[in-house]
Amino acid sequence: PVYRPQYCSPSRTSRLEYLGWNRKPIVLDDDSMSNASIMSDCTQHTYKHEPTGIRTFYLASGPEYGPLMIFCHGWPELSISWRHQLVCFSRLGFRCIAPDMRGYGRSSAPMDIRLYSIQHLVQDMIGLLDHLGRDKAVFVGHDWGAPVVWSIAAHHPERCHGIACLSVGYDGIDISAEDVQKKVEKTGRYSFLHRFRQGADADAGPLDYQVAYVEHFEASVAALEEDIPNTLKALFRPAFTAPMSIESSTRYLSTSGQRQRIARGESAWRVAPKGTQVARSDLISESDLAIYVEAMQRNGFRGPCAWYANGDANLLYAARQKNKGRIDVPALYLSSEYDVVCRPEFFPGMLTKCTRLTLAPPLACGHWIQLEKPTETNAVLARWLAQEVSDTWQTPLGQHKL
Repeated sequence: PVYRPQYCSPSRTSRLEYLGWNRKPIVLDDDSMSNASIMSDCTQHTYKHEPTGIRTFYLASGPEYGPLMIFCHGWPELSISWRHQLVCFSRLGFRCIAPDMRGYGRSSAPMDIRLYSIQHLVQDMIGLLDHLGRDKAVFVGHDWGAPVVWSIAAHHPERCHGIACLSVGYDGIDISAEDVQKKVEKTGRYSFLHRFRQGADADAGPLDYQVAYVEHFEASVAALEEDIPNTLKALFRPAFTAPMSIESSTRYLSTSGQRQRIARGESAWRVAPKGTQVARSDLISESDLAIYVEAMQRNGFRGPCAWYANGDANLLYAARQKNKGRIDVPALYLSSEYDVVCRPEFFPGMLTKCTRLTLAPPLACGHWIQLEKPTETNAVLARWLAQEVSDTWQTPLGQHKL
């Protein structure tokens, strides 16, 4: 049978009209966005990658033979972080897949920190694509999921119809302590960042937590695990004004000054008095929070934080990129105005290394873009898909290159 959703038209103009150029874009109310609704729309799966033994859990929604989208979450999230997008794009006719990434939820969480390099994470996603029986997909990533997606395009462009990345841009996959120093020295956004230096009194500003992962990994992880429910409630909060940082929005956790606190024998992350209770924000429901808490209590923060501790391996992997790191597949980058950690100016290489780059206007929100602004995020993604990856969307199954 030929696959063509009734609301998708071969006409690019009619497709754009449907997506909101002439009227309000697709909106699903808050009730339909509840976790119960997401789970009713999704099926749950686990597959084992035989060469590595790694198991990957994933949610799937939408027609089985629809054009494929794979959503890669970041730190410290889960597949349900894409709940708004899973509902929206599955109802637009896409086959939507959202895995729990390595170290998270119901996927494997090996203890060896070295098994969380970008190369391993890319290997997981290529294995997932093979498991699904597809040659290509549109990959979407947020936070740490974005470097994974950028790397898939840089190392395996033949497996991508296109890529869309939120928060973290592309400037070569060079995340290491030395890279953090370079980034904080070359941006003028924070006047104190140029004071970064080695030693117990060092501080890389809002990026100090990234250096702390390298220098004091166990202490950083232990601080996050002191009170997991409070940690997650403090992290998942929206931002409304600029400039904004994690600590100013939560008053419980701080990304700055972590190595100084560790040197004083204090908790790396927590700045509020011990026992302080954090109120849950509207960003996540009680049922969603319970899922995040259960996942983190089961596996801990070791695996998720190990993603930060493979700078040298990531640099070596980046050196093997195809076309000297040039990305030729359609690429979308979406940032936010009030995110203090992931700034567009940290990634100037995008403009020269991505030949088909779409820079979306930043959204007026904090770090959790797809959660804080789900309708706007969906509209940006849909516009980009219709304009830049339209052949994938409109092609009937009989002619579609899976």
